[in-house]
Amino acid sequence: GRSATRSDVMTTACLDETLVQAFVSATLAPAARREVEDHCDDCDDCRRLVVALVRRAAPVTPPTMPPTK
Repeated sequence: GRSATRSDVMTTACLDETLVQAFVSATLAPAARREVEDHCDDCDDCRRLVVALVRRAAPVTPPTMPPTK
């Protein structure tokens, strides 16, 4: 048979954390980003992993309060 390509692996297996980290940090090529997005559309576990890593990567800033008069 033919050897598996990254595309084959991504559509049949869940994403690994290294790949998700690259997705979150925007270092993946556009085609790979689309593959991750497509996989997450169908996989709740990977979607939750992406959300968790995005939240962890987001800077924590306190909400700004409007000036009081």
